[in-house]
Amino acid sequence: MAQFQIRDEATGIWHKVGGGGGDVVGPSSSTDSAVALFDGTTGKRFKNSVIIVDSSGVITGILSLNGKVADNLVTGPSSATDHAICRFDAETGKIIQNSSISIADVAGSEIIVLALSNNDLSIRGATGSGVAGSILELLGGEGQGGGDGGAVQIRGGAGTNAGDVQISVSDANAQISVSGALLLTNGTVSCEDLMDIQAGTTITGDIQQGARPITNEIMDPIGLYADNITTETAGTSQRVDWLYVGRISKAITSCMVAVRVTTAYVSAGITPYAEIGIATGDFLGGGSSPALTVRGTTDVAAIYDSTGLKTTTVTLTGITAGDDLWVGYGSKATTTRFKLRACLVDDILSGVMGGRGSQKPSTWSDGVTSIPSATIVPAWIRVVI
Repeated sequence: MAQFQIRDEATGIWHKVGGGGGDVVGPSSSTDSAVALFDGTTGKRFKNSVIIVDSSGVITGILSLNGKVADNLVTGPSSATDHAICRFDAETGKIIQNSSISIADVAGSEIIVLALSNNDLSIRGATGSGVAGSILELLGGEGQGGGDGGAVQIRGGAGTNAGDVQISVSDANAQISVSGALLLTNGTVSCEDLMDIQAGTTITGDIQQGARPITNEIMDPIGLYADNITTETAGTSQRVDWLYVGRISKAITSCMVAVRVTTAYVSAGITPYAEIGIATGDFLGGGSSPALTVRGTTDVAAIYDSTGLKTTTVTLTGITAGDDLWVGYGSKATTTRFKLRACLVDDILSGVMGGRGSQKPSTWSDGVTSIPSATIVPAWIRVVI
């Protein structure tokens, strides 16, 4: 192309003017801020494009990048937590956000809950659609080269009060099964509905604080069992005997008391009565005298007036999980008080039996005194929740 020069008389400097010295030809028109593309392979022609780069650096008009469709690209957050699991934000599939769950990048990685609003973490199998839900397995690592397999540990977190570990089922038909030996160490065994302690189970530590585990919520005296049948009780008139039957694992509002009446009650005399009752009070053991709070009584004068197996409902108030339960029985009559089939005596004075005269269950206000084996034979009583 032609080129001209003009001399500046003031400075004496020559300046180039005219069509310039380039050899590339552009299109007849273009889009403002559009990226120019070579047209062909000569390197001498430009053409317009749909990719726009504005003055702030924002690029638009890209349909795909490295084979990826631009509309499917995902936008991340402005910042993230190191090792955190990302999750989708809303339902577009195009925006991800930070989360409060992280996976450590070291051997034997762990999943950590960081700062959830309620500090909870839920891990579950997929919900079934017309079929059974998915099984969730927690597996320890496989041992290699003769090494031991890895254990699975579940424990509550440390704190002012240590966190509980709760294992539950959704309904009464579901079961909690353990394959192999079950080792329960330094804890409390309790259940809401059904728990069988099977052979192969090892229990160590302060289990039930002296009370044996409850099977099917049928509560029996410690050390006094059904096969220890002996003579009937030798209690006296106008006396209540209290028998410790175990620790309850849930709040209850009623129970059934099962006994076998061997001598029928005959109502006679001044203010006669025949009652059974349920009380709560610490199991102290060793001949100590616990204080009892009566939670419910039932008049059995018209029930225990004949011999045989008797099952009576007692309505209760104020009983909560963890309470130690006692069952009381007594009668007053000038003719014949009722008597019950009995167990062996508490010869080692474990503290499961106590009583006091001049009382009845419905007006009980005293503690009980542990009774030596030579004084009374405890009744064979079963409390069913």
